[in-house]
Amino acid sequence: MEKSSSPATAGERFETSVGGRRGKLPPRRTRTQIFRDAVRRLIVAYVLLIGIAHTLTWSWAANLHTICPFGGVANLYTYFSTGNCVNKVHSAVFIMLLALAIGLVLTGKSFCGWICPLGTMQDGLNAVGRRLWASAYDKLPHKLESVLRYAKFVILAWLLIQTARSGKIVFQDWDPYYNPFNIWTDEIAWSGYAVLAATVLAALFIPRPFCRFACPLGALNGLFNSFSFLNIKREASTCIDCGRCDRACPVKIRVSKVNVVRDVECTRCLKCVDSCPVSKKTGSTLKVRTWFDRPAGGKSGRAMATPVLWSVALAAFVIPIVEAMTSGNFGITAARTFGVVEDIRGSSTVSDVVDNYNVSAQELHNGFVIPQSVAASTKLKDVQTDMGIAGAEIVSPETIREAIRYIDQSLLAMGEQAGIPAERVAEVARLNGLPATALAREHMKAGVPGSIAYLLTGLWPGEAGGGGQPGDGGTTSPTPATTTTSVGPATSTTKALGTGGGTGTGGGTGSTSETTPDIKGTTTLGEIRAKVRDFDAFLAAFGISPDEADGVTLKQLAGKYGFEITAVRDYVAQR
Repeated sequence: MEKSSSPATAGERFETSVGGRRGKLPPRRTRTQIFRDAVRRLIVAYVLLIGIAHTLTWSWAANLHTICPFGGVANLYTYFSTGNCVNKVHSAVFIMLLALAIGLVLTGKSFCGWICPLGTMQDGLNAVGRRLWASAYDKLPHKLESVLRYAKFVILAWLLIQTARSGKIVFQDWDPYYNPFNIWTDEIAWSGYAVLAATVLAALFIPRPFCRFACPLGALNGLFNSFSFLNIKREASTCIDCGRCDRACPVKIRVSKVNVVRDVECTRCLKCVDSCPVSKKTGSTLKVRTWFDRPAGGKSGRAMATPVLWSVALAAFVIPIVEAMTSGNFGITAARTFGVVEDIRGSSTVSDVVDNYNVSAQELHNGFVIPQSVAASTKLKDVQTDMGIAGAEIVSPETIREAIRYIDQSLLAMGEQAGIPAERVAEVARLNGLPATALAREHMKAGVPGSIAYLLTGLWPGEAGGGGQPGDGGTTSPTPATTTTSVGPATSTTKALGTGGGTGTGGGTGSTSETTPDIKGTTTLGEIRAKVRDFDAFLAAFGISPDEADGVTLKQLAGKYGFEITAVRDYVAQR
């Protein structure tokens, strides 16, 4: 006698009737998901634009730390206990925090599913990973995954405590919300690159790895899923148990096993709602409902259309920000805060350093032979270019940081702390006519111009093409005539100082300030026209278009046409 098979479930009968298999998802994206993708891509483009504009110092552009809602969360304790904002964060974060709070209370963790650009970036990488290696994608062991889900709560607690204690954004160096949109700047620490690389690599194999396992804001947002005004609810009496909602969920929530989706991982993306075949027909099984509406058992109220949730989520976030901007309360231009030398970045200006650290303009200019022609508003990353120095990093944010870090220690201690050869320390002390036990500050103030730059890098500013510029009081910078350097072959290993503007490229061709033309990054094309006999030949030699205006600087032209300012100086000197 043939054994009868077990009866098919309602879900299996439905899948058979539509010619599909259990749990198979419809291939076509719904209107909701198309709209969601469009919104998220616009936000990514906007955040990327802000990152670029802030780098270019456009006045309207905020620091991304300011428009990240977690800045407001981390800032609460510091603000209410001291009345100040943590470093790099100011009043606008409270508007962002208010917008986030309204959205969380009304719709739960919708910020993560509809707005956060980092989530969008990871979703894009997830799609690439599924295509490239489908067999290896999303294979993290379930037990390990369950444990890792709690890591973000540990990170949240640690960050809140450390930020409140230190008054700084302690995660700023490795914040992957900030770093992807500022990766071309020098404001990202090596740890930031490492975390960003790990996030990108993990996202090729694991759905939203940072969001699910490490995001402190996501940990906080998820707590609101339990009591948000709008939620996703399942009517068990009409559910056919087809499993489509489970398969559709990008964070692996078993939607078919709960009556209300309160899981902290739910981002309100609405993919589960869109995938429900019964809701498409009856509109009652898996739908957006209010907090007061009872799920499963008893009479339920009227279900809401999915646009209600995303409309409320977007409006709750956007309206407070727009209102604050129109009323002038969305402050994004607060002055930068400087506390420790690590706060000195390439985007810091010369005046930032002098005004906020224990170093005078005279000491800074003399120690690095920075000419008076370099404006106080010049960013540190541009100082060397404006001095006409190309190639080696001699007058850079890093060397200035090191000088200020040890300025009130002896020159000898500076050398030991910075790992400088003792022979070079002794040489600088001899050239400056001061003992090595004297404070580094004294050597910066009264020593040979540029000696601190040489101490820290092993190169005099003139050796990379920038020597001979007027310093404080019209002095010139002594430059080794011949030396072993990283920018040219050496003809001698003896540091014999000349006076004036020897180019000192390592070939022993030092020249005086009387023969070396005063050409630097701020020199204009019109000034070059007055210095050369055949201006057309000069343009042809450097590939510069004759249509360029006389007011354009060499710094701008060098970036556009790919030549070095040193080469221009040599060309003019020969003619």
